[in-house]
Amino acid sequence: MLYYVLPFLGIISLWWHWRARRRMKVTNLTGKYIFITGCDTGFGNMAAKIFDRKGFRVFASCLTETGAKELKAVTSKQLQTVLLDVRDSDSIKKVAARVKAEVQSEGLWGLVNNAGIMGISAPTDWLDIEHFREPIEVNLIGLINVTINMLPLIKKAKGRIVNVSSVGGRLAFSGGGYFASKFGVEGFNDSLRRDMKAFGVKVCCIQPGLFKTALSNPTKIMKEKEVVWNKLPPDIKMQYGEDYFQKDAAKKQKLSKMCLNEDISPVVQCMEHALTSLHPHAHYIVGQDAKLFWNPLSRMPAIIQDFLLLQNRVELAVSHANSAPNSKSAVKGNVIAWHIVANGLGLSLSDSLHVAILASILCLVIYWLIRDSQRVRNLSGKHVFITSCDTGLGNSLAKWLDKRGFCVIAACATEKGRQELQSCSSLSLKTVNLNLADSNSIARAVVFVTEETAGKGLFGLVSNTEETAPIAPTDWLRIEDFHSVLDVSLLGLIEITLKLLPLLKKAEGRVVNLINTKGLMAFVGGGYTLSKWGMEAFSDTLRIEMQHFGVKVSIVEHGFFKAGVVNSDVIEKYLLRLWNRLTPEIRDSYGEKYFVEYIKAQRSSVKRLCDSDISKVIKCMEHALIAKYPRTRYGAGWDAKFFWLFLSYAPSCLSDMLLHMVFPVPAASGRSVPGVLINI
Repeated sequence: MLYYVLPFLGIISLWWHWRARRRMKVTNLTGKYIFITGCDTGFGNMAAKIFDRKGFRVFASCLTETGAKELKAVTSKQLQTVLLDVRDSDSIKKVAARVKAEVQSEGLWGLVNNAGIMGISAPTDWLDIEHFREPIEVNLIGLINVTINMLPLIKKAKGRIVNVSSVGGRLAFSGGGYFASKFGVEGFNDSLRRDMKAFGVKVCCIQPGLFKTALSNPTKIMKEKEVVWNKLPPDIKMQYGEDYFQKDAAKKQKLSKMCLNEDISPVVQCMEHALTSLHPHAHYIVGQDAKLFWNPLSRMPAIIQDFLLLQNRVELAVSHANSAPNSKSAVKGNVIAWHIVANGLGLSLSDSLHVAILASILCLVIYWLIRDSQRVRNLSGKHVFITSCDTGLGNSLAKWLDKRGFCVIAACATEKGRQELQSCSSLSLKTVNLNLADSNSIARAVVFVTEETAGKGLFGLVSNTEETAPIAPTDWLRIEDFHSVLDVSLLGLIEITLKLLPLLKKAEGRVVNLINTKGLMAFVGGGYTLSKWGMEAFSDTLRIEMQHFGVKVSIVEHGFFKAGVVNSDVIEKYLLRLWNRLTPEIRDSYGEKYFVEYIKAQRSSVKRLCDSDISKVIKCMEHALIAKYPRTRYGAGWDAKFFWLFLSYAPSCLSDMLLHMVFPVPAASGRSVPGVLINI
């Protein structure tokens, strides 16, 4: 009996301790300064009013003069409104200067990043890159820009940063830029939280479900979707069916009635707890739909996610998706057979049940192995387009597929890369110049691919970028550092995919997106990590939407390999450039020893942890292209499979603790023992 009582008492005491910590509040908050974005309506508007009544000195930023006037009319004189467009860097700098002049040496206690837009939410093949760019510019890049400019004031007060994300930051279930932007916000929040812990700054993320605000107005969303539908070419409308839009609108209306939360105050209560609690949560999941459906679903295997999300989708008029063989009959037959054997052996009912369960598991394993080994026939001469083939993984894959008989179209960023690749490949391999940050370059590459495929369609698209720098603690970076990477590794890859989708649909082809472990864990600042989180969201929605057309989408999540993305010399050069441009205040807060340990750890981690056998990644990409039933996700490398994947599902407190044990420690933290940094 004691063995049952002790664990029960342990659980109760832990729960009681957690409840007690949750209720502990920071004292003397009256008169503290907080800055809130997106206060015209919704969460930000209510938060500004409530925090004003509670005695905070609120800076409420609004996009419109009307919103600012209406808010000012119902609040105290202490609340100050400012006009702010988070897409405008000059506007952000002016507002930051005004806040700095006001708070002076006291600093800014709280920053609530709430501003955001939904953008167009529609199937991916209805959209162009501008439909993705606008939400990413507002929801992600704008949030980062505001944070970077306010960060010195937050660090001075050892304050709080509250980022309003969404359940769409954990689970992508519709096309458009909203989900990619919110995935990016989650990645930025996690890396910022780990960067700022040493300085006493606490960073929290709020993940609301579906709430009734101007952003999530179903009528507005469907009107915007209808505008896109009316502009679609006839062939796409024919694929979806003329009555698709009406049926889809009815389904979305039904979903909104089931899931939409009328009362938005729980979101504001979470903001208040994040700003006033002595021990705020790393993540706040708000709304019954988020807690009971969206969040649990985000942690389930992709096959379950796809099945449940497809239940809310309208059946297309034309569907080329090949149905996979069903294992139910095999399992059922196996259970019956083992039941007969068990009866013949005179086994009891419980023993028979155990035998049947083990036999079913064995049957499923054998079925999966057979299914996974099946290959597509007649692949010789199929066209595959690969990005970033100058060096590294893209270069190696292009050579490998060329030897296997594919007609490879290799995109290179430099003329030197093109010439070197052509010199060691067959005549069937074609190269094309491609700058993923330039829409005109992308358009020229698409024309080249269209001419090369000559009406056959494109069998494979392998999206790969090796633009890693600059990567460093967040307060070392400027918004331009994020922009330069996101324009290539997120928006560039999305744009090339959108423009090649018609060719992929024609060939019922494959899309393989190469995403390393930074798409699982955001453990370092910079745009590269956020781009990988965004590509996770884009890949998930694309996979669900394209399976109707027979197009299969796979993600390859690889660990650290000695390829172009892990180059110590390049990383150290960028780190030195960033270090040299830091202000004396920031440099002193880290200390000269921090930079030295950071560089040492880079070298040692590359030497110890990076796998030199990149064929592990190549084989995963090849399998995704040639398998009859490619996997949704591939893990390449021991660290990706056994460390980063585990850590991505672990509680934030555990992942933060493990990562802080291996990273160097800034001087401002008061701890002097350096860690051993795992390579970026």
